Amino acid sequence: MQIWLSMFVPLAIVLFAVGCHARLGKMRFARRSTGLAIAFRLQKLLSLIQKHRGISYRVLKGDDLAATRLPPLQTEIGATINSLASMISFPSEQQHWNEIEKHWLRLKPRNLELDARNNFDQHCRLVASLLTLTEDIFESCYLSELTDATRERAWYKVLLTAEWIGQVRALGSGALVTKSLWGADKGRLQSLSRQLHKAGIELHALGVDNTMMLDLLQVVDLQISLEHFESHTAESFFAMATEAMLPMMREYERYMEELAASMGKIAFQQVAPRR
Repeated sequence: MQIWLSMFVPLAIVLFAVGCHARLGKMRFARRSTGLAIAFRLQKLLSLIQKHRGISYRVLKGDDLAATRLPPLQTEIGATINSLASMISFPSEQQHWNEIEKHWLRLKPRNLELDARNNFDQHCRLVASLLTLTEDIFESCYLSELTDATRERAWYKVLLTAEWIGQVRALGSGALVTKSLWGADKGRLQSLSRQLHKAGIELHALGVDNTMMLDLLQVVDLQISLEHFESHTAESFFAMATEAMLPMMREYERYMEELAASMGKIAFQQVAPRR
C-alpha cells in the first residue's frame, strides 16, 4: 500500500500540474485571440474618429458641403463601438472603455455646436484615450510577450505618427477653407511638423515608407504655414494627408499579422475585422 501511494501521489501531482498548464495555455491563447481582434477594431475606430475630427473641423471653419459626410461616418463609428463593446469584457479595461463610449455619446449630438478649437480638442482627447486603451489591451492580453521590446513599441510609434498626421490634416484643411492661419492653430501646426520630421527619421529606420509624409510636410512648411493657399484646396490637402497616413496603417496591420502568425493555430482572417 505504501509503495502504491508513493508511486500514485507524485504521478497525480504531475498530472494535475500538466492539466493546469494546459488549461492555462488555452486560456492565454483565447485571451490573446480576443486581444488581437480588439486591437484591430480599435485601430479602425481610431481612423474613423480621426476622419470625423477632420471633417467636423472643416465644417466648423465654413466648409458646409463637407457636412453631408458626417452622418454616414457617425453610423460607422457607432457600429464599430457596438462591436467593441461586446468584446471588451475584462474588468481592467471595461471601465476605461465605458468612459470612451460616454465621451463619444456626449460629443456626437453637439458636435457642430462646439467651436472649432473645442471640437478639435475633444476629438484629440478621444483619440488619446483609444491609444491608451490599445496599450492596455496589449499588456493584459499578453500580446507584448509575443515579440521583442523594440518591435513591440513600433506599433505604438506608427499609430502615434498617424495621429499627428491626422491633426495636421484637420488643421491644414481648416486653414485652406478660411484661407487664413494664425494664433494657436499656426503654432500647433508648426509644432506637429517638427514632431513629424523627427518621427520620419525613426520610421525610416524601422523600414516604414515616409515619402508621402515628407511630401505632406513640404506643403505644410512651405505653403500653409506661410499662408500660401493657392496650390491646394481643403479637399486635396485632406486627401493628401490621408494618403500619408496609409503606410502607418499598413505597418500596424503587418505587425498584427506577425502576432497572429506567432500564435500558430490562429489565422489572420479570424481576428481582422471585415472591411
